[in-house]
Amino acid sequence: MRFTLNNFSISIINSPLLHLTIRLSMLLFLLLPYETGQTQSLASDFTCGKTITDADGNFYRTIMIENQCWMAENLRTGKYQDGSLILNVTDDIKWIESTIGTWSNYDNDPANDAIYGKLYNWYALGDDKKICPVGWRVPSFEEWDALADQFGSEEGYKMKSITGWMDDNSISTRINGSNSSGFTGLPGGFRSSNGSFFNIGIMGFFWSSTLTGEDAFSHYLTSNTHTLHFHYYDKTTGFSVRCMMD
Repeated sequence: MRFTLNNFSISIINSPLLHLTIRLSMLLFLLLPYETGQTQSLASDFTCGKTITDADGNFYRTIMIENQCWMAENLRTGKYQDGSLILNVTDDIKWIESTIGTWSNYDNDPANDAIYGKLYNWYALGDDKKICPVGWRVPSFEEWDALADQFGSEEGYKMKSITGWMDDNSISTRINGSNSSGFTGLPGGFRSSNGSFFNIGIMGFFWSSTLTGEDAFSHYLTSNTHTLHFHYYDKTTGFSVRCMMD
């Protein structure tokens, strides 16, 4: 089965054994030691490269890219900054109809949370209660573009993780990335605006804070290209979130 997005098509691979292999390889990569952590209340002496925590108590690596500090992992929080819950929606109809902040794991499988983080609709990051840890924000369209510009040509290859990307039967000979950027872009797939899940291991989408009409922009990586792409999508779509330091 193939899925077409923005004028190119990719295979949707749905092999449980292959997904388990990818999970294990990614989990081993993500279990590398954390440097001394930092609480959600961001201290004035915070140094990028240390870890931060969200309102749920999850730890995240950080990476300095040029003059901006980014999370090096996808967001996993189920709470806003003030501790209030973000709604977990597993039902397709409720996902489609929701106009408030919601999240789900890919395939509603909690095993995907530790590796790929949660998939959020745009309403979750557009909420005034804020989804990123204190002192951090969801990047704008322009900030995503500026990030990609730091890496020159084949920026997607430099942003993708070194393991976990699946061969989608394309002619590409480099499915995984080099991660020379330290960004560790993960192929977390997405939840469509009709509630279905697609393309874990093949695509990784990241929301921006920027709206365009009734939609919002996302940047994304794919297994069969080495570019950071962008497009706009319905706000009920579920994508990964990365935060950057204010």
